Amino acid sequence: MSRWFNTAGPCKADIHYMLSATSRLPNLEQVIALALSTGVEHSNVNMQLDAI
Repeated sequence: MSRWFNTAGPCKADIHYMLSATSRLPNLEQVIALALSTGVEHSNVNMQLDAI
């Protein structure tokens, strides 16, 4: 069975191409930890992700 990129819902590794979030966002764990430890609102986390 061939694979394709899924843009409509949950991805399944056996039928969809998967891209690692950590390779595209190497500081993701730090951003999440910062947001959890400081109670940063969603919009502020998005601004930090945009800066990465």
